[in-house]
Amino acid sequence: MLLSTVGLTGCSVWNTLKQVGAIINGIVAIHAAITALPPASDLSSFDASKAATNFSFSNMSFKDSSGTATIKLYDQSTGQQIAGHSFSFYINGSNQLHFSNPSSVTSWVRSYSNYPGYVKIKYDADLDAYAPPEGQSGTTSATAVYDGTAYSSASMSVTTPSGGGCRVECKQQ
Repeated sequence: MLLSTVGLTGCSVWNTLKQVGAIINGIVAIHAAITALPPASDLSSFDASKAATNFSFSNMSFKDSSGTATIKLYDQSTGQQIAGHSFSFYINGSNQLHFSNPSSVTSWVRSYSNYPGYVKIKYDADLDAYAPPEGQSGTTSATAVYDGTAYSSASMSVTTPSGGGCRVECKQQ
């Protein structure tokens, strides 16, 4: 959700999606991440109300409509974590993820705009989705959007094995 606009010149942006663990009781856990590498000074123009992650599904759907995302800032040259904070999010009827309190996110991100040099800013969210029916595959994709413009996307496939994956009695290793 932190993107290469808002004056983030020369900034690389990418996102990832991955399945976390096995399908359990028809639910698949998805980890979504968006990373940007801006000069810290560019954080001063970030506006979380303009940021979204647009999800699309084929043969899958979201289970929950809210959750918590973590934003972490790192010194790009040393890799040392500078700060981290968790923020609540919601997913609207169009499968768009938005921060619940964008002004709080905006203030927090902007408070690091005086950090010297470049930073790596990473947003992580874990989401539950209904897996495809037994023996079928499904896909999901996530597109990082800022102020109506798409900047990067990622996709993943999920296949529910015949038998439906793990049930309550299964033990995840």
